[in-house]
Amino acid sequence: VGGDPTKISFATRQTGSLCAHVSESHPSPIDDWISSQRKVGKLGPVVHLECPYANQVISSIKFASFGTPHGSCGSYNQGNCSSDSALAVVQQACIGAKSCSVGVSTKMFGDPCTGITKSLAVEAACS
Repeated sequence: VGGDPTKISFATRQTGSLCAHVSESHPSPIDDWISSQRKVGKLGPVVHLECPYANQVISSIKFASFGTPHGSCGSYNQGNCSSDSALAVVQQACIGAKSCSVGVSTKMFGDPCTGITKSLAVEAACS
């Protein structure tokens, strides 16, 4: 009731998913390849997520699995081997941030299945 309908404006916002699937066998990010004098220790592979627009933050983690996840963005599934802590670790590192980085290692998530190369698959949403 009341108001001027000619003063209404609309804004569209495209929402989608950010996805990453990185294995323990992937190399470290190139930024970590600097001389050992400036960095101590090898960090290893990292999943890095960043919302595309300046005013967005990661609002939810739709999927996170460390072990043997399979599938593609929008349809990841846990494999036969999966860490129980993956979702909580990624949520804590990423929710509310514009970008986040999570190391892909058994030090971060534990070792849910010994003797095989594991990977981290993540699907996140920005808003």
